[in-house]
Amino acid sequence: VSDEEDSGDEEEHEDETNNVLLRYLFRSVLERDHGHTNTNEALLVHLRHSGVLRTARVEEAMRAVPRGAFLPESVQHAAYADRPLRLPEFGFNISAPHMYAMCLETLDLQPGHSFLDIGSGTGHFTAIAGYLVGRSGVSHGLDLREDIVDFAGENVRRLCAAGGTPTLDLDHVQFSVRNCFLADPEQRTYDRIHVGACCPNSMLSSLLSLLRPCGVLVTPYADELIKVCVDAKGQVSSQSAITAVRYGDLLVPSPHEMQAARVAVERKRSSEVVVPACSFREDFAGMVNSARFSDIVLYFPEEGNVAATEPKSATAELSKKEKAEEPQKGREIRAHSFVLQVRSPHFAAMLGAGMCEHTSHRVPVTVVSHDIMLQFVSYLYGGTVTINEDNAVGLLQAADYYDVERLKKMSEQVLATLINVENAAHILGLAQHCNASQLKAVALEFAISHYAEVVCTPEFRELDKDLLIEVTTEACKHLASTSFSPTSVRARASSSSSSSSSSSSSSSSSSSSSSS
Repeated sequence: VSDEEDSGDEEEHEDETNNVLLRYLFRSVLERDHGHTNTNEALLVHLRHSGVLRTARVEEAMRAVPRGAFLPESVQHAAYADRPLRLPEFGFNISAPHMYAMCLETLDLQPGHSFLDIGSGTGHFTAIAGYLVGRSGVSHGLDLREDIVDFAGENVRRLCAAGGTPTLDLDHVQFSVRNCFLADPEQRTYDRIHVGACCPNSMLSSLLSLLRPCGVLVTPYADELIKVCVDAKGQVSSQSAITAVRYGDLLVPSPHEMQAARVAVERKRSSEVVVPACSFREDFAGMVNSARFSDIVLYFPEEGNVAATEPKSATAELSKKEKAEEPQKGREIRAHSFVLQVRSPHFAAMLGAGMCEHTSHRVPVTVVSHDIMLQFVSYLYGGTVTINEDNAVGLLQAADYYDVERLKKMSEQVLATLINVENAAHILGLAQHCNASQLKAVALEFAISHYAEVVCTPEFRELDKDLLIEVTTEACKHLASTSFSPTSVRARASSSSSSSSSSSSSSSSSSSSSSS
């Protein structure tokens, strides 16, 4: 029996040793494969190469608001490692930087957005979001404990006071102690919401009630990180999984606590006169594709083929989507002629000049797909639209055709951030086709700076003759200016002088030798 016990002890000891070795190997692999970096810049390079950091705006925000500024001293040594960190001082974990980048890219935060960060922790994600929404926006962080909220607020103040380039102004970033499921005394709603803990199945509708029309929620749900979008009427329009995750659950208050919070809010409201927020934008946005008061129909002719007339898209991914974005036969968009005329000079000329569309109350759409046109019309009514690599090409074409200058520049701005060697010629051709002067200038500059690579792409050879001549001419000028700059001339003169001296010396030696 004793031998068996000794044998069992040895096996347990061996198992424990193996576990220690496995943990060590796992940690080593984790640090190797998940960006064990020492600086914020190295971390951003890692995130960019791994594909989770896709846009220049998010990269700029994560550079301006570094992770190390939001961590206690105990974990500063791992501030820029791409892995979660345990904060023993507060009793919670913070997510890995690649999760932050993924969520920020998915949320697509724009200047002026109102943003809520549930489970704001050290305040890092809330501050990055504050940088993206700008002074015209709002970034609110919620957490359950006073000490955590104080720590987050102090981190933001310290970062702003430290200065740097660019100078940070994050006064609009605020933190509050409150459970997200308890009634908000100010009854605020948000364009974008990020949740740092898993939402229980029964509480998803509570989070969605905090969204404004056309809002986006990103939250862990079950064992997935999901994105939920609502339409102009506040109804769920899409729900999609982003990646598999494992988070702790949000703390759900008891029914008694939720009832008490509702009563407190109602009592507060009964003691004051509350002026509701202006709903002009939401009211107009709700009229998009609605039969209410509509007097005109945008329709898609059965024989139309948008894909055949559109220039190639900005990225390879967009190229695949073009085939799926041909007009859907029989689909229509209901609209209001006075709105179209006020917002678009093209529609004003068409509908206000007694043309056949004015009398038939039907306008054919042949330049873009149904989905793009619906987003374009939504912009005309509400003044906002989320532009990304999936719709930037189509919205640029619609804005150019219907003469909506601001939307055109917004689309140009997004496409300018997507330029690379593979698509530079595509975007240059698109800019030429859509009279997008600023985008063309950016694409042309990129093509000139990377001429040797861009000229080898098949798309470059598909450019029209005038544009080919323009690019090649500008590239030659660029080459000439760099080849014959004062610095290069001096360097060549110096080299030539050295060569002459050397040749002269050699000649002298030869002569001397011959004389001898």
